[in-house]
Order: sequence, then C-alpha cells, then structure tokens
Amino acid sequence: FANETRTTVNLRQKSRFGIGDVYFLCMYHGYVEHIVDDIKRVSHHKIHLISGRNIENVPIMLKLLGFNGDFSNDRLMKLKELFGWWVNKDYRRYIVAEPIGVDANNFGGTSFSPGAIVWSEQYVHLLKYPKDWDIVHNSGALPSHVADESIDRPAYVVEAR
Repeated sequence: FANETRTTVNLRQKSRFGIGDVYFLCMYHGYVEHIVDDIKRVSHHKIHLISGRNIENVPIMLKLLGFNGDFSNDRLMKLKELFGWWVNKDYRRYIVAEPIGVDANNFGGTSFSPGAIVWSEQYVHLLKYPKDWDIVHNSGALPSHVADESIDRPAYVVEAR
C-alpha cells in the first residue's frame, strides 16, 4: 500500500522477504547443493552421511530448519500460550522464532540481528529486574498467541503483524 504521492509504502505479505532469492540464484548457478540426509559425523572439511555418501572440500555448512514451526518446541517448553515472547506468562521462560511474513513501512535493513539484540535485551532485563514483569504483564500491550493445528502453526511461531 502506498500513499497518493508514493512517498511512503506499507508492505504486508504472508511470506518472508525475498532475501531467500540469493539461495535460489545460487542453486540455479550451481554454487549451492541442497542435500537432505542425516549426518553421521564431520571431519576436517568433510561430511560423512548416514547414506554412506561423503562430501569433500566443505569449508562451510548451513543447517536449515525449514519454513514451518515444529510442535515439539511447544511440547518441550510446555507452551500453551505465548505472551509476547514469554511462555505461559512466566518471565523466566522465553522463546523467540523469527516472525513469518512481512508487515513493514521502514526498509532500512532486512537483517535478523537488530531484532535479535532487542529480544535478548528484553529477556535479560526481566531476569535482572523481575519486579518489572508486573508492569509488562498488566499493561495489556503484549499480544498472546496459541497454537493453531488447523494451519500447522505452533504457539511459538507468530506472524509479523
């Protein structure tokens, strides 16, 4: 959505930014190989797979966890309701996953890092100053989120909005 003079824009979409296009371009040009297998072990610049295949000359390896959340994280945390990023309204229990989709009007960057820094600082603040939790909890400012199995979305996976 843009204003009439097209000086500002607000982008809302269900998918993440096209930064993943770099991955697909690298795949197209043969710079990346997508492998689905289990790792038996890793040695210097070599990956040994369960299937028996060995991959040589590997200076870097990325483990991608996919685009869908995993309900085992909800079970591990005994998560019934995500309140902001806090599990079941407990200031000591915190879980963050990068929100899905885009809802933005400031495009100064597409990095995950600024958000990760703020999320970390919020958590540490409440660990250091637990009495502040009452202010946060009673403010009504934090959204809550529960799992929705009908669309295969665990409670810890939230939309950008």
